[in-house]
Amino acid sequence: MKIFRYILCFLAGVPVFLLLLWVIAVPDSLIQQGIEDAVAQSGSGTMRLSVEGLKKGIFFSLSADSLTLNINGRPALNITDFTGRFSPRSLIGRQLGFVIKGKIGSGDVNGIVKLPLEGTVTVDRSELTAIPYLSQFNIDIQGSVSSDIVLKNNGAKIIFDVPDLSIDDSASVIPLLNTFRRLQGSLSLKGNTVTVDSISLE
Repeated sequence: MKIFRYILCFLAGVPVFLLLLWVIAVPDSLIQQGIEDAVAQSGSGTMRLSVEGLKKGIFFSLSADSLTLNINGRPALNITDFTGRFSPRSLIGRQLGFVIKGKIGSGDVNGIVKLPLEGTVTVDRSELTAIPYLSQFNIDIQGSVSSDIVLKNNGAKIIFDVPDLSIDDSASVIPLLNTFRRLQGSLSLKGNTVTVDSISLE
């Protein structure tokens, strides 16, 4: 009977020990470095993630003021009001996973991200103007985008929809761009290569 009681006490103490280890022994800087390194290694040297204002919470949760993804040295995406909480279910596949939430502009970001980098992320009605990567094309594009993003095998598959597209084509060599009102399609990102799998304009 005593042995059974000792076993129960031990099992109850393990989660408490892990929580104390997380809160006291693991510095914020170590977690930040681990996240940034995981993204850099997954992007074949072309992707970098900068984390600002990272903080730990209890029960293996995280928050950050912003996450900025750079591709080939250029800002590509900025997520603000980021929060993440540990997903015990990810341990089934022997991975460390977090359920994440955040904002791109006024749009919502939700998903699950696992390390090494893979997962699924959904973006709901984010302004195109809040995505820095689009500014390199020198075309004034307005509208809100919703997308499903699958991260896997050191790359990403993105399916997107812009139902309220507005383009100022005054600086474009492509005629009649401003007549299109909806943009849909998918693209793949692998290393420093972006492949357009499909695209449609209405």
